[in-house]
This record gives sequence, structure tokens and C-alpha cells, in this order.
Amino acid sequence: MNVTLTPQLHTYIEQQVRDGRFADADAAINDAVRLLEQKSRMAVQVEAANSFAVLGCLGDQDISTLVMIVMMEAAKSAQEDLRAIMAGVKAINAAKAALRDTIARVRKDVAENAGPGSIVANIK
Repeated sequence: MNVTLTPQLHTYIEQQVRDGRFADADAAINDAVRLLEQKSRMAVQVEAANSFAVLGCLGDQDISTLVMIVMMEAAKSAQEDLRAIMAGVKAINAAKAALRDTIARVRKDVAENAGPGSIVANIK
């Protein structure tokens, strides 16, 4: 990934490296991105807290409606999760069936190519 910085930011990062705050420019940029990530997470948490604070101001009817909406979203999410799980199970079962077919073909091939008096000829 290439990052283009403004001249001011470039100078600032070089100064931070010279001052010994960071080993190199990559470390300074990584730290900045980590701080941005933390800021984003905190913003989401504040937004969620503000959303829950509004619930105390709502009447019983509005809260019931919100509960119903949340339950419907949870059910939809659960259905999507179940579909994904079932798709995975079907893929596993298909892979197992393919392996069983391969094993059967190998056994048949071994039995056909073994000599008439061989122990392998009696394996089925």
C-alpha cells in the first residue's frame, strides 16, 4: 500500500522519527491508524449509548414497536446464519460422498488388478 501525505504531515512524521518517538515512518503511520480505529469504535459506542438513552423518553407503544423490530432483525440474522451453516454442512457431505466414491473405485481397481490368489482379491 502506498500512502501519499501532505508535505506538512510528511515533515511531522519525519520530526517524530528524529525525536525518537517512532522507529520509522511505518511505525508512526501504524500508530496513527490504530488511533483512528479506536476513535471510530468510540464513535459507534457513543452513538449506541445515545440511541439507548432515547428509549427512556418513549411511550410503552413505541418501545413495544422497537422491541418487535429488533426481534424481527434478530430472527432474520438467525435465518441467514442457519442458511450459511446448512450450506457448509451440504458442502461437507458432498465432499464425504466424493471421498467414499473415490475409495470405492480404488478398492475395485485394486481388486481387479490383484492376482487370483492374493489376499487383496477378497477385499470388497
